[in-house]
Amino acid sequence: MGRGGTITVDASGVVNTSGKPQRVYGLTITSNATAGGIVTLRNGTGATDTIFMTPQGKISDTTLITGFPAEGMYFPAGLYVSIGTNVTVAYIQVEQVSTT
Repeated sequence: MGRGGTITVDASGVVNTSGKPQRVYGLTITSNATAGGIVTLRNGTGATDTIFMTPQGKISDTTLITGFPAEGMYFPAGLYVSIGTNVTVAYIQVEQVSTT
């Protein structure tokens, strides 16, 4: 087990320790009233790393993104989250996976 829980993300960046494996169990997106916000989950430590998932929220609504398997979605090279312009905040249920 590693560091886990719900992390609040309101700007693009690395989640938990950079480059350490992460497992995502859920994602909630809050968008502004202009358009549905897009959150991109990337495997790695930067904005150009491999995209694993790009869910989109609804306008002025909190949308729970489903479809994560019970064991979560594994990001072996770390987790970088890109936050779109219409995202107010994203809540990510994540665990940093121990490699020892």
